[in-house]
Amino acid sequence: MSIALAVSRAEQWVFLCLDKSGSMSGARLEAAKQGAIKILETLQDGDMLCIFTFNQGVQQVVETVEINRLSKIALLLAIASIEAGEVVDLGLSC
Repeated sequence: MSIALAVSRAEQWVFLCLDKSGSMSGARLEAAKQGAIKILETLQDGDMLCIFTFNQGVQQVVETVEINRLSKIALLLAIASIEAGEVVDLGLSC
């Protein structure tokens, strides 16, 4: 006799905050962005993600968005566009 248990996965809410101060330029910022991408890759449809950056203040790069195939593409582009030292309002809402 075989008994199978169904285990459901809880929806994930992730808030990423990346340091983009001048000291993060170059390899440090690229490593942080690669880490953010790795986290994004672990998220599944229905999970939620929000991205913030900070240097002299905090900027919301992406409002809280539900993960799906299309939003992952937009989020990858948003992460790629982050540059050290700049204060840029990307106005992204997925």
